[in-house]
Amino acid sequence: MERANHETENKSSSHYKFIIAKVSSFNGIIFANTDVADKLLSLSKDPPLYSLYISLLNQIKYRKYPNLENIYTIQQFNESPAYVDFSVNQSNTELIIKNTLHNNLLRGISLEEALYKRRSSRKFKGSLSLQKLYIILYYTFQKTHYVEIDSKKKDSRMYPSPGALYPNRLYLISLNVDELVKGGIYYYDPNNSSLILLGKRDITQIEKAFIEPDLISTVSTILVIVTDMSMIYAKYGELGFKLALIEAGSILYLITLIASSLDIPNLPYESFYNYDICDLLGINCVDQFPATTILMG
Repeated sequence: MERANHETENKSSSHYKFIIAKVSSFNGIIFANTDVADKLLSLSKDPPLYSLYISLLNQIKYRKYPNLENIYTIQQFNESPAYVDFSVNQSNTELIIKNTLHNNLLRGISLEEALYKRRSSRKFKGSLSLQKLYIILYYTFQKTHYVEIDSKKKDSRMYPSPGALYPNRLYLISLNVDELVKGGIYYYDPNNSSLILLGKRDITQIEKAFIEPDLISTVSTILVIVTDMSMIYAKYGELGFKLALIEAGSILYLITLIASSLDIPNLPYESFYNYDICDLLGINCVDQFPATTILMG
């Protein structure tokens, strides 16, 4: 191991890190470190996602799930009911969706232009219109057609999904979006094209869930792609973990492609604390966990 460490130091000096040789132990879990992972580990007392995966397998391996067609759960906060107003919130957002479609800002943008415009940016404008936000959400999660799988008709969306099970969900943290609650935690319901207000969090608490709170203070919204293993494990078992993350990557790319086409600064961002994000969203961080986030606005 001493020799491996020596090789690591030599290659690091030539701007190359031999990460296979550089490993750390955290609560018995061995994993390779990169610069970001090193910092996250030093600042957090919680295990990384690799530990979450192992914990997930231990807890759901022998769990029996009900019919997958009937699984539809929205996590809620144990807070004042005043934070949750499904009917009013859904009604307003559905109306905005219909108005937005009559003035679609994506029309006239070719696929070639959209591909060339895709950029990751750390410079944000600090505000975002609700109209543009809905265009991104609608054209990422909109149903396009039906497919027949296992003799059942299932919805098909803009991105591929293993078995059309769609194990990933989208949560939104609003920091400065027109007409949305500042610090509001929202769930996007693709079936109704609506945002559901789940609760409200303190801005400082939101910023501290990320490794760069100063950067978070400049964004308009944070999109969190949450993987729900209960939607996929019954059919695919442990393979479902990999398949679900592949789907999450497809969602991320589609969101960033549309956002860039609308000239909205965006950044796929992994430097967050898993358990802090779970606390913000009200999810359990076992069979539901944050796959990735996208900073935007």
